[in-house]
Amino acid sequence: MVFGHIPYDEIPNNDSRASSTKRVAPELESRLASPTDRVAAFIADLVILVPLITLIASPFRRQALEAQLLENSEGWATAYFLGIGASLLAYLAYQTIFLTLWGATPGKRAIGIRVEPLWEDRRKPRALAAFMRSFAICLEALCLGLPWVAVFGNVRRRPFHDRVGDTVVVAVRTNRAAGPPTVAEVSMASGVVAASLFVFAFLLSVQLVRLKSGMDAEALIADLEETGGLCAPVGDAYRKWIPPSGEEKPTRVSVALTLFQAEEIDDECLREEAEFSLWGSTDKATGYLARGLSESNDSDVAEEYFEKVCTTEPDSDACKAVTILDTPEVSEDPIEAKTAESDRENVLDAMASSLDSSSAPYLRVLFVKHFESQRRDERVLDMLEALPPHRALAYFVSSERSRALWKLDRKTEARLAMRATTEVAEPAQRVEVTRWFCDNETMSSGCSTEAKAACDLLGAVVDQNEVFLGEAGTAVTYLRGESCSERLTEERLSDLEKKFSNDEDAKSYVKALSSLKKDEILEATRLLREIASGENKSGPFFIEANARLTELASSADELKGVRDAWSQSDPTQAGWGFLGRRLMERYNALKAYSETVSVGTKLAENDGIDRLAARPMIVATYRSGQVGRTLSYLEKLGQVPTLESLTRDRAPASDPDSFNEVLFEILSKDQSRERAK
Repeated sequence: MVFGHIPYDEIPNNDSRASSTKRVAPELESRLASPTDRVAAFIADLVILVPLITLIASPFRRQALEAQLLENSEGWATAYFLGIGASLLAYLAYQTIFLTLWGATPGKRAIGIRVEPLWEDRRKPRALAAFMRSFAICLEALCLGLPWVAVFGNVRRRPFHDRVGDTVVVAVRTNRAAGPPTVAEVSMASGVVAASLFVFAFLLSVQLVRLKSGMDAEALIADLEETGGLCAPVGDAYRKWIPPSGEEKPTRVSVALTLFQAEEIDDECLREEAEFSLWGSTDKATGYLARGLSESNDSDVAEEYFEKVCTTEPDSDACKAVTILDTPEVSEDPIEAKTAESDRENVLDAMASSLDSSSAPYLRVLFVKHFESQRRDERVLDMLEALPPHRALAYFVSSERSRALWKLDRKTEARLAMRATTEVAEPAQRVEVTRWFCDNETMSSGCSTEAKAACDLLGAVVDQNEVFLGEAGTAVTYLRGESCSERLTEERLSDLEKKFSNDEDAKSYVKALSSLKKDEILEATRLLREIASGENKSGPFFIEANARLTELASSADELKGVRDAWSQSDPTQAGWGFLGRRLMERYNALKAYSETVSVGTKLAENDGIDRLAARPMIVATYRSGQVGRTLSYLEKLGQVPTLESLTRDRAPASDPDSFNEVLFEILSKDQSRERAK
């Protein structure tokens, strides 16, 4: 009997050991500690215990966070439960040691109460009793402390843990003692227990209903994934998705949108997820957004869905995504167009800065792509850092990070990131990232050691699966890498010619490489011009042939054909900017600075000037006396080497028209002017 009235001088059968009935000293019952003193003592002990337990559990918390970042569920569970175990042992040791030695914890001593054995003539409980009492308190915590309500109902104010340890809590000073519970206290305790049991039964029944419906929904989703009605990769990513600490897990369609923007799933997969989301009436705004993006081939239909997004939830993350995706009409007035673009960028900057851990992950992926298109690579890195760690996004994050680092001229970090990317990438993805680096390394430094390393990585993947050579862009980069390779023998060239026997442009390009290998420049030039003047003026071999002709030109006049072909070709085609930069570099080498500026101006109008193109423009504008434009392009570079580092690294026979030499001159003059002032 927990809450019933018990005579003070009689020990009931259910509150005794198996031995005969005993009596308790009357003075013990007259010194019972009040519930308020017990609560105050508990709070005082918490003040000591919380920092202690936090310190003990901190190594396990760190391990759990590291495992979460690495998506190591087993490591996370191990660290989590070890942390709980260590905290539990610390609490048990604290209670057991203090109760055994002094009969009171520091909190109880501060308030003026103590724990004494009920049946023994002792002032302190034995170690086993103290341990059992402490362990019972932990069990009470699992019941949300409800058994502790017995201090208002039991005649000796003994809740569950005091019964387990055969103890009673008494006041040290008699003026602080409380008597047995009153009838009002007993009634209140009974009411609290009854209400708690009712609430527990209600919540349990609700959870059982939810569990059943959840199991039905999971079975339906699993069946749809198996039959193709839903996208299995999205389901796999959604089940493994770990949200930031304290945040809700994103919806399934939100995960699908994130994977779609990261190019991990296709239009059809996204359409299936959008239809399921709209059918289930969950996250409608995101469902409309996904449905619109899946209609990439029908802009009118996509626009209708985008309008529904902001009509349904104007303040949602999905509506923000529509703002990012929206491309306003460009005014014919250049000044108005520039002002409108600047205003739009300010709005998007403010939106990007307002994102927090609760924002939908697809927003950050969209901003990565937007800032990449604007060549704002520092912002790209910021967005990538804030993306939640997830295996499904590992390739996207790693590859985008390596490219952004390269564009920021942090090439050593970029190369390390690229190699890390190849570790988590599928073969097709490895081809994509190594091809990009092979292209840019060879364009930046020719057949340098770093360029050869990147191209060798591409070659290793392609050699294992030659189906990748069916894509012309990959074939061009592969052959460019081969031309840098020391294994490019006559036998190797013959093998390459056989590989591309069905592609006339590729076969002619291999023959041109063979002629270059033999120093037959005229024959190589003839073959390259055949490719450049062929019918396909938008393919990778057209760009590559012109780039090779650019390298072979010995005068500005010889570049006229390449320049004309480049000017007349489509600026939106892949490689157009690459060829423009090659022309700029070659014109600089031939000291035709006005031609460099002309090509750079056209490049800026169509493809924009990135860091790679800014360098030859700085040299050309400075050497042609356009210092104002030189300074504007220096601003595009952002961080540049210092005069001290340039002086230290300067070679005795440096090319006077190299970027570093021009920069050395500019910085030296600036320093001289400062000294003159």
